Amino acid sequence: MNKIIPVNASVTLFQAKSSLLNATVVENNDSLLVIDTLLLPKDSKELYEFCLTKNKPVKYIINTHWHSDHCYGNRFFDHFNPIIIAHKLFWNTIEKEKNIIAPEKANIINKKHLRLPHITFSKDLELPEFNLVITHAPGHSDDSTRIYSQLYDIYWTGDNVLNSNDNRIAIPYFYWGNPQELLSELRSLAKKKPNIIIPGHGLPCDYHKLDRDVSYLENLLLSFSKLSSSCSNQKLPSLIECYPTQENDSFWVEKMHSLNLERLGGSSFSAPALLS
Repeated sequence: MNKIIPVNASVTLFQAKSSLLNATVVENNDSLLVIDTLLLPKDSKELYEFCLTKNKPVKYIINTHWHSDHCYGNRFFDHFNPIIIAHKLFWNTIEKEKNIIAPEKANIINKKHLRLPHITFSKDLELPEFNLVITHAPGHSDDSTRIYSQLYDIYWTGDNVLNSNDNRIAIPYFYWGNPQELLSELRSLAKKKPNIIIPGHGLPCDYHKLDRDVSYLENLLLSFSKLSSSCSNQKLPSLIECYPTQENDSFWVEKMHSLNLERLGGSSFSAPALLS
């Protein structure tokens, strides 16, 4: 059984045990909207069954980005014939994911597991029925999306923000995306000082988490740019150097930090631009 976390009377967080992966059900008077649909069939089916208990149709699905753990569950909602919404770069994201995971295979995207978007956007998209504004927010992936509830003052960030369930850290993760864009997005969101952020994984958090995430990225990029311009054989910056905390043994953190370093090593960038 997955975790059901009421955020308020109309917003329910549905969290899978696998990777603390989040989906959200938003309810209005007439219908439901689902943000992300999980990965494992048993988890997506539980999410679907939870929606059935509301006795309202699922009118919309919004995928915060098109990594498989956030969009593969779309197919379990066919009964409702929902309108699926994603950024226009959605296909770039899932294609990149599959090509990196299995570069030796041709045609590796299993389309039977996908339900493609009916609406794609590039500029801000409003859904007045649910008082939501959907914004392109690249960083974790090319198509990453930020969703804002004007009614409840809630931000959904997808995997631009990651959290754990035990007050330990989960760091910003840009292996699939762009570190400069992620830093810019987190800085922009931090200025809004949101009280409720629903991340792609882990428990809801607030803007204090963003402050720590911005510090991590700034420290990491500054250290890496110094290393890149140095002729000496300095070691790569450690996690503890970039994100000082006594609780750095959380949820994927060391692995994510290693992959961030790998991504930086494969990127060409201008060091001044990283911290602009």
